[in-house]
Amino acid sequence: MNRLARKVLFAGAGAALVIIAAPPAFPQAEAEPMAAETTEKTDASLFAQGRTFLLGAASGEFGDEGEGQYAGRAGAGYFLLDGLSIGAETLFGVADPKGAGEEALAGLDVVLRWHALRFGEIDAEWSLFLDVGGGGQWTSDEFPEGNRFNFRERLSFGATFEMAPDVSLFAGASFFHVSNANLGDINPGLTGTLAYAGVMVAF
Repeated sequence: MNRLARKVLFAGAGAALVIIAAPPAFPQAEAEPMAAETTEKTDASLFAQGRTFLLGAASGEFGDEGEGQYAGRAGAGYFLLDGLSIGAETLFGVADPKGAGEEALAGLDVVLRWHALRFGEIDAEWSLFLDVGGGGQWTSDEFPEGNRFNFRERLSFGATFEMAPDVSLFAGASFFHVSNANLGDINPGLTGTLAYAGVMVAF
């Protein structure tokens, strides 16, 4: 092999090594920044501050002398603090004076409720609560005797159980008193126990 051929061969081999060792650079797409991971947890508690709720219930009030009041209830409320709510409950039903037939009943209670003990993975699976309430009621005839309009007050305890996300069953019992606050000619009042049960839906 003559000298010129060897020079051409060596030059070609050198060029091939350069191409292999340093491949041409192609433009690369810029890497998109990774989305920041969200670490904030949503508070799914039924009883979290700022949540609102609707409720429906049935109740029976049983007086000392066999008198009673039986009503359906519908209401709404708001959690002022975690576990502490204020709400309003309307009631429609019948009053049953002993031996005097039934009378139509309508009323409104304002209720402050404290879910004092809360249990479950998200602090809302079930709870034990205390509440205090008061309001007024109207009956189609004087019941208790003395007035068609009377004032109401109650002190209750009860429990809730979450049966689906944001939906709970609740039940409770109360000491209650109904009277006309001496606005009528007589004021016999009605005192006894109240039992209720219903469903609460939070938003």
